[in-house]
Amino acid sequence: MTFFAGVPTMYWALLEQQASDVDVSAIARNLRRAMAGVDALPVEIHRRFEERFGVTSARGTDCRRPARWPL
Repeated sequence: MTFFAGVPTMYWALLEQQASDVDVSAIARNLRRAMAGVDALPVEIHRRFEERFGVTSARGTDCRRPARWPL
């Protein structure tokens, strides 16, 4: 996965992932871009996501409309 888009709850779930069938380190190695939609990410989730995956999340204001962010 090189692009991750989701609502804040999805970011939290990925950070808290403990399932043995999900290779979070592989996701971290390949992830290049991320975008949060609908609501802004809480500061703590944003910080933890950037620390763990090495990418900052762009903010889309609403998942139903295209964000002004080049892919």
